[in-house]
Amino acid sequence: MKILQEKINEYFDVNKDTLDRVVFNIERTLRDNNIKGVVKLRIKEVYSTYKKLNKLNRKLNHSNTNIVTLDAVHDLFAVKIITDDYLDCYKAVAVINKEYVPAKSIIKDFIAVPKTNLYQSLHTVFSVNNCLVQAQIRTNDMDMVDTYGLPYYIYSKNKPFRELQDEIRENLQFCKDLNFLSEYFERNDLYVEKVKKELFANEHVYVRTKNNKTIELPLGSTPIDLAFLEGDSTGYNLDRAIVNGIEVPLDYELKNNDRVSFVMGGSPEDYWLDSVKTTRAKEKILEYKRLL
Repeated sequence: MKILQEKINEYFDVNKDTLDRVVFNIERTLRDNNIKGVVKLRIKEVYSTYKKLNKLNRKLNHSNTNIVTLDAVHDLFAVKIITDDYLDCYKAVAVINKEYVPAKSIIKDFIAVPKTNLYQSLHTVFSVNNCLVQAQIRTNDMDMVDTYGLPYYIYSKNKPFRELQDEIRENLQFCKDLNFLSEYFERNDLYVEKVKKELFANEHVYVRTKNNKTIELPLGSTPIDLAFLEGDSTGYNLDRAIVNGIEVPLDYELKNNDRVSFVMGGSPEDYWLDSVKTTRAKEKILEYKRLL
């Protein structure tokens, strides 16, 4: 970690003038377009950078973190733009993309479709003097949720706590999964192990249901995992899966931004147990087999 931190520091020193100029230009561009916003520069933490390098190396089937360099980490340097109003977020990303040509595949809208941990922001990435810069654009409330998490979310809603509890249980997938795991593992050591493996896994995939709801699943999950997450009746009656408009095998590994819908009329089969990643799906399939 010490060596990587030194590399990040050196890389920042090389690109400091460029980054200062980007911050200055974005501040000027926002002013010229009557968009109120605070602009800050953020450097990715060393451990997060280490994990990102490992992830990129795994995609290339490399184990040496020196193969992929810091040039490939698109969010190593991020310019945070904090606005007063969510409409200004969209205005800001428009004028920034006009000022700097974006990398087309790395524009993300987490305001319209928040992450399952409540994170909301607009992301766009551009290159200046061969240095990748990510712009993260969000409102002050969105930034406070990102900084302080669920406690600020609860505080900002200004609702009775009991009403908020029901809202969180219903809408926050993490809480649903946590409650489910606690029901199946009475032994604390097994419960903690499963929580670490599934809810705090290093890598997840984010898929969308037919209702355009974003669902987070462990990497390697299949449509069967998603079906049982949607409900027992969906899982027990699953026949076929449609991903991005094309029918796929039920053991297909889901990828980020896959759009998934189901065709009913089937029932769990023996190979399903070897295909699923989540405890929920495994336990529900075993329940079904025990009733046969």
